[in-house]
Amino acid sequence: MSLLTRWAVYEYMKMRFRSTGCAPDRNELLNEFAGIDPEELNEGIEEFNALMGNQHAGAGRVG
Repeated sequence: MSLLTRWAVYEYMKMRFRSTGCAPDRNELLNEFAGIDPEELNEGIEEFNALMGNQHAGAGRVG
């Protein structure tokens, strides 16, 4: 079983946001989760965005 799942992405994003007040961008996520299936990465980002609401801006986006 791979640890590169949407839930790992979601948990990483949540931890990073709570620690720094900033959500990681897509480049950081791609670096942290090298080799992850793109669909899993996108689902993790979407889950974070859905659950965290408007507390963050641009999570998972490049730029």
